[in-house]
Amino acid sequence: MAYKENPKDRASISTLTGSLYVWECDDPSAQPIFALLYFTAFTILTAMVILSLFIGVIAMGMFDS
Repeated sequence: MAYKENPKDRASISTLTGSLYVWECDDPSAQPIFALLYFTAFTILTAMVILSLFIGVIAMGMFDS
C-alpha cells in the first residue's frame, strides 16, 4: 500500500504546526486479517464497556435502596 500526494488537488488545512495536504492511496488492497482483528477487538471492548455500565447501574440501585 503506497500513498502519494495528489498533484491535482492541492487543498490543505492550515494548523499551528504547518499545513496538512490531501493524500490518496494509489494501490488499495484489502486486509481481511486486520479487519477481522479490529472488529473482533472493537466488539469485545464495546461489550465490556456496556456490561460495566449495566453493572454500575445495578450496583448504584442496590446502594440507594
